[in-house]
Amino acid sequence: MEEIVFAGWYVDAQEPVTLKDSEPKPDVVIILGNNRDYTELHPGSNDLALVVEIADSTLERDRSYKKRI
Repeated sequence: MEEIVFAGWYVDAQEPVTLKDSEPKPDVVIILGNNRDYTELHPGSNDLALVVEIADSTLERDRSYKKRI
C-alpha cells in the first residue's frame, strides 16, 4: 500500500488516532505527513485520508463496542 500513497502521506497500522471521544487503533490508516510528525501526539481526524478496520475475528465486538466510536 505504501507504494501507491502520494508524497506527504504515509501508511501506518494498529496505532491510535485521536477522535472526539476516543482513540481507536484501526488496522490500517493513511496519515498526512510522516511518522516523525506524531511522536508527541496521535494523528487526528483532519490528518487522516483513509481508515480501515477489518472485521473478522472481532466482528461482534466491532459491531457493538466499536460501532459507538
